[in-house]
Amino acid sequence: MAQVSIYKPEDFDTHIPQILADMQDKNLLLLQGPLGAGKTAFVKRLGKHLGVERHIVSPTFAYTREYILPDQGRMMHLDLYRYRGSLEEILPKDIQGEARIICIEWPEMVKEVFDFPHLIINLQYGTEKDSRTLLW
Repeated sequence: MAQVSIYKPEDFDTHIPQILADMQDKNLLLLQGPLGAGKTAFVKRLGKHLGVERHIVSPTFAYTREYILPDQGRMMHLDLYRYRGSLEEILPKDIQGEARIICIEWPEMVKEVFDFPHLIINLQYGTEKDSRTLLW
């Protein structure tokens, strides 16, 4: 498990290549942490690293957003904070298999996501002002 301090969103860029390497053959990235800890900021930096050209926004009310990658793969971004349903309803199995990477904020709201191969990213408020702790 790695643990690093983050002071600004651009600091994620240094660690994203290692996080992607640590995912190995998984495509599910589960993002945990309190409100405002930086989960969406992480997804924005990850999307930029993967070549997403569109502006990445939180899918809080839409639940799901899809971004096409330059290699024609997909990056899915889900926010389950307010969601009350099954994973299959919001993310059908065919899309689960096709997506290159699926980022899920608040995965604890749909416990079945933990049944699939995944990597957990945990973001917490750091001990220094305006810092975050990133664990994976």
